[in-house]
Amino acid sequence: MVHEELRRKKYYFKRAAELFQKIDQDCSGDISEEEILKFANDPQTVAVASSLELDVADIMQFYGMLSCRGKYAVDVDTFVCGCMKLKGTARSMDLQALMASDKRASRVLEDLVATSNRTFALIQQFLPTDHRAAMLSQSANLSERDVSLLSVAAVDREYL
Repeated sequence: MVHEELRRKKYYFKRAAELFQKIDQDCSGDISEEEILKFANDPQTVAVASSLELDVADIMQFYGMLSCRGKYAVDVDTFVCGCMKLKGTARSMDLQALMASDKRASRVLEDLVATSNRTFALIQQFLPTDHRAAMLSQSANLSERDVSLLSVAAVDREYL
């Protein structure tokens, strides 16, 4: 049974590499934005992707992420490994992992912002009044987001 699964994966990798070669029309070893756009409009290549249980929209989105929206070409190894991730249950597991990771990162960021605001408020308390006034007069040069953060820090300072 394990041997059969390995054989299937090897076959899939081979077929995904063949798809890559079909898309890589200039045989550079990388897929450019121009090549991936041609792929999306070529029924024969789309059929090969479908035979691998890959949706063209998913491949396009995947390419966009890897290439930083077409700024960089994508090599064969990255493409083939990505195709494996796009297929079947790995896709939903990866999505769950990403969602969990995003939640953790959001909590860390929220904690960092709160800590930064409290620290800024503490620093403000030790500044002479004329320095505080100077800081506020410079706030005209700050973005709306920066002014908002200063306001939050001032509110936090009142509750410390």
